[in-house]
Amino acid sequence: MIDKSKEATAAKLDDDLAEDSSNLPDMQVSGTVLDAYVEHMDKAEKALEQKNVPGAIMEFEAALLLRPNMSQPYLMLGQIMKQNGNMMEALRNYEKAYDLQPNNVKVLGNLAEVMFELGDNEAAKGIACDAIAIDDSFVPAIALL
Repeated sequence: MIDKSKEATAAKLDDDLAEDSSNLPDMQVSGTVLDAYVEHMDKAEKALEQKNVPGAIMEFEAALLLRPNMSQPYLMLGQIMKQNGNMMEALRNYEKAYDLQPNNVKVLGNLAEVMFELGDNEAAKGIACDAIAIDDSFVPAIALL
């Protein structure tokens, strides 16, 4: 025989659980953040196509605020800085991209180019060799040797 008080307690727990679950945060938050990140990356690419460098920088930085562990915005910021002659800022961004993706040949190639531009030829050659070890047909790294 089931005790009526136990039935009432079980029913109350079920009701409380249903009420609590309706107050849980939406589990799609990460999808929303990812969507916002992608939107900022797309806006940054469009800004670059329109030669709006400040707008592109702003959008890449906004993307990094949402997803700081993504290397692509750092890579793109590094390229912008390199193209505008700001080698130290390019180096800083490429190093962050490298920290996040040390086996990305594009990151390694750009990092090697900046090291070469800054006059550190030995470091540039070492990084280029690292890139070639990953992809022996990666032309930008081969060109630095």
